[in-house]
Amino acid sequence: MSRFSERMGLVQVALQTDDIDLPLRNSIWNCISEMIQGDRDRGDHVLGNVQAIARDVLRVPKEHVAYQGARSWLLTRFSSHLRWDEVYEVLEYVVVTQSREQWKPQTSCSNASIPGFISLAVS
Repeated sequence: MSRFSERMGLVQVALQTDDIDLPLRNSIWNCISEMIQGDRDRGDHVLGNVQAIARDVLRVPKEHVAYQGARSWLLTRFSSHLRWDEVYEVLEYVVVTQSREQWKPQTSCSNASIPGFISLAVS
């Protein structure tokens, strides 16, 4: 859902295609964080999901991801090391992987929680 000020035309939401600002980066992280959670009863899902991102998207050795603190490792990379286009690559990977039902997220994340988010077509 868009914000009141956006619906009333009081502010404009710029489509961010060449860079992303901190609020957008944080909103994307919050959704990814929820999506990688997996089955909350099994902590190994988070480790496996983050290791898959490390291996398939970031192309770093998955052993760099520690069992304790996998989400913290990804957050550190996400907040300070990833370029804007890499942030979108991680988001796309998580959405596509989730849609293939490889992960079973417990999430309330929706397009409405990301300002200016354009839905990704997943086939």
